[in-house]
Amino acid sequence: MITDLIVRAAAEESEAEYELERLADETPSLLSPHLPDLFAAGVLYPVKLYRTAGDDLQRAVVAMIDDGASELNSLLLILAHTRGPVAESAFRRWREQPPPGADELFIGPADYMREGGWILEKGRVRELCGQTAYSLEPDTDRTVEPPAQGECTWCRAPLWTVIDVDTGDRRVAEALAHTGWSGRLRIVTCQGCHAYTTVYSTVSPDGSSRLSDHSAEPIRILDDLSPPVTLRKVPKELLTTPDMSVGGWDMTVSSIGGYPGWIDDAEYPACPVCTRTMDYIGLEQAQDPEGEIIAEGTTYLFLDASCGLAATVYQQT
Repeated sequence: MITDLIVRAAAEESEAEYELERLADETPSLLSPHLPDLFAAGVLYPVKLYRTAGDDLQRAVVAMIDDGASELNSLLLILAHTRGPVAESAFRRWREQPPPGADELFIGPADYMREGGWILEKGRVRELCGQTAYSLEPDTDRTVEPPAQGECTWCRAPLWTVIDVDTGDRRVAEALAHTGWSGRLRIVTCQGCHAYTTVYSTVSPDGSSRLSDHSAEPIRILDDLSPPVTLRKVPKELLTTPDMSVGGWDMTVSSIGGYPGWIDDAEYPACPVCTRTMDYIGLEQAQDPEGEIIAEGTTYLFLDASCGLAATVYQQT
């Protein structure tokens, strides 16, 4: 079956590509033995197909990059998703000695690691995401979240509480374990302006939150001063753990924890206080009280627990 899918995917048959992608998400162990054949067939996308690639395949990718392969962007993305000692060693080396063709990239070779949810920081690997993810679903005890206190600095609209959770809930504690946060986490943003700039907010373990002065003015300011009331959501269904798949990959529904399913390129903001790359903590799709999606895009949530700052990043197709 998988051999046939590889042949069809090499012929750019979309149904075969989707089926291989499903296997990579749900049962990567079935796909793993076939990855060398998939790579030899020239099927490089989606790169997440290669997350369970072994050391031998990783070395083959590294060798191709060092030899100046024309598919440099794709190969770096694949290696970023495979992770492991072989990939780490190569990215370390390329920080000081970039491979052929690196001068034509928009970012440095080691910066591709962000696409896989990890970076090199102070000589060590740092994980930007959590391994466990839970869905965020409407709270049956408190369906409608009232407008947050305060208003947007620019458009004067009431602030939106994009998430309100507490590590006293075991599920929240698991999803946020990689951040070091403890206590209630409530993040506010402007539902209109956050589509045009990264919005930072101060957060405190007591649940207080307000917009931070570190946010840059948006390139566009809307004149709608009364954004719709949205559903308050709480963690519910376990979506994934390291034992269920490769580890919480590609969350595309409202969720806390796991790895983001980016619409565009990976966009981890830097903390405006310490410049450290912020931890990814979840994503939200705003819904009105009837459960209808309010906007097309997705709001990605980030946290720097040490500095007490959160951030929202918006992407749409």
